[in-house]
Amino acid sequence: MDNKIPHKVMLSSTYREMIEHRKAIRDAMLSQRLFPVAMEDDAALPDRDLIEASLAKVDESDAYVGVIGYRYGQKPVCDIRNPQKLSLTELEFRRALARGIPICMFIMSDDHPLPKKWMAEERGSGEEYESFVRLAKKDRICAEFESIADLKAKAIQSLVALRETLDRRAAKAKEQRRDGEQGGDSGPDPQYLAPEPADRNSDLARVDSGRPGKRASHLLFAAIFITLSATCAWVLSRLIGERDVSVIALALFSLGFAFFAAVGIVTLRRGMRYGE
Repeated sequence: MDNKIPHKVMLSSTYREMIEHRKAIRDAMLSQRLFPVAMEDDAALPDRDLIEASLAKVDESDAYVGVIGYRYGQKPVCDIRNPQKLSLTELEFRRALARGIPICMFIMSDDHPLPKKWMAEERGSGEEYESFVRLAKKDRICAEFESIADLKAKAIQSLVALRETLDRRAAKAKEQRRDGEQGGDSGPDPQYLAPEPADRNSDLARVDSGRPGKRASHLLFAAIFITLSATCAWVLSRLIGERDVSVIALALFSLGFAFFAAVGIVTLRRGMRYGE
């Protein structure tokens, strides 16, 4: 199964004398699963003129293939969109340059046979034609062809390279989109996530349990309880001064006093802790 990505390629040239040449290019494109975008496939477009329809083809294409024969071609009249009175083929070429898409150019050799009936139509356009050829050759390698068969053979070689270029561009664009989606959906860094709310008592318990002085404070309270109990027993024995005082009553009284003192201290300490 052929898994090649279908790329659209604009085919640009003059038409009437280049019908067979264009067919050779189209066949070469299809052999590489490159889909030609060409005037032969146009339907009637009531809302577009010639310039708009031609430039729209360039805009929808992934690459541009131009064939320059011996005619400069039709020059659509529009003072706004074509003030220099360029040919439609040159307008399409300049649009491809402006878009920065890959371009393959094929230029007819001087040795290619020329029908005289077409030559008569091009009188007075020699300078425009030569200027277009110079522009097409600037900063790129153009293939010259001497016949239709020669054009098709060279087109196949060029389109194989074009196919590879378009595949690389498509793979790079796909990778950039994937990186962008991953970057957009990755969410905030876990280290910046806010902690989940917890019960205040459990929070205080965790904080308090982590304090190094907790065990020392417990020992301090135990010492206070013992001291208070002993003090109460001594004070009562001094005040009563008699041996027949019940030891049990004295002990209960001392423990009760110590208990109420401890409860008071713990309550005070807890109130201070919640007030932090």
